[in-house]
Amino acid sequence: FWTGFAPVGYADMTSSERTVNFFMVYLAAPVVILFYICYKIYYRTPFMRSHNMDLHTGVRELNLMELLAEERAEQAKWPKWKKAYKFLC
Repeated sequence: FWTGFAPVGYADMTSSERTVNFFMVYLAAPVVILFYICYKIYYRTPFMRSHNMDLHTGVRELNLMELLAEERAEQAKWPKWKKAYKFLC
């Protein structure tokens, strides 16, 4: 929704262009909600609570030290030209 409030290049836009952009972005939410409710009613699917969902299967453990070690090992294998390029850019 931030793109509706302050789109890229909004300083160069006229007030009517900003207004049209705002409503085009924000009118998407009611349309999505309307279609979601119609889907739920038509197919009679129940609303699922978060305590009934499996939110833990497939979640990757975030071991920051291990990820940094892997990244440094990969960077150590780079050729010298690539190391210099990444240093300068």
